[in-house]
Amino acid sequence: MKNTVYIPSRTTGYAHPKCYLSHTNGCSTKITGEHCISHNLLNRIEKHNKTVDVVGLGWLPRDRLTSIGKKNLVSTVLCSQHNSALSPLDSAIGDLVEAISSIDADFQSQSPLGLSYSVDGLQMERWVLKTLLGLVRSGQIKQQSGELFTLKVKCLELLCKPAARWPLGWGLYVATPAEMVHHSSSFELLPVSNPDTGEILAVGLKFNGIAMNFLMGKPGHPAAFGVRRPRRLIFVAGPIKSQIELLWPSRKQGAAITFSHVGIYRGTSPSHAL
Repeated sequence: MKNTVYIPSRTTGYAHPKCYLSHTNGCSTKITGEHCISHNLLNRIEKHNKTVDVVGLGWLPRDRLTSIGKKNLVSTVLCSQHNSALSPLDSAIGDLVEAISSIDADFQSQSPLGLSYSVDGLQMERWVLKTLLGLVRSGQIKQQSGELFTLKVKCLELLCKPAARWPLGWGLYVATPAEMVHHSSSFELLPVSNPDTGEILAVGLKFNGIAMNFLMGKPGHPAAFGVRRPRRLIFVAGPIKSQIELLWPSRKQGAAITFSHVGIYRGTSPSHAL
């Protein structure tokens, strides 16, 4: 696994009021303008006209992908100290999207080779937490009432302390493909919350069409959300097989998930017109 990303334990004695990690008393005095959805991911799904396709933001239609400029996703919710400490998490999600894109492109080539990648799963999970905290604190995602969502305090601990014990059932689930998956350069994030409190309980995610769920609680029926922390994603096109190995800190991992490549779709992504 790659080097673990830590929040420095030393304190500066300063808590920046705009930084969502101000409780650590380790802030710098400078607040940064940071993409709440990491620049690393945005660069990989950016189209030729410099826009990105996203769904889930509070000010966008909830039921379809919308093309927006990256500058619309900048927020000021981290000081420079904490922004710098957490920025390596962005590479994990960038690695995942790059791997999916490369495998898809390989299958579309005249002589596919079959490719193999590895991605740090725990860093992906912590990236989701970082992204959620940024979106909530910046108001980029809101309840239908217009009020801000809330997150469990445990989310901050899991983000700041890589060795923290994850509660039973928490984490990333990859949905088993029950229907056609359309690969497109896009990102989807849809929060599921307690309607009475506004606390986010889970998040539906799609990276280039691959569906995942991030749970912050123990589900009554785990299989309904997919496979928790699968050991690998396998992509098959005839005799050619590619894979993305997901690296987890625990030996207890979920089963591998297989996707079968059935053809090439040249039209607009169906998510644009749900």
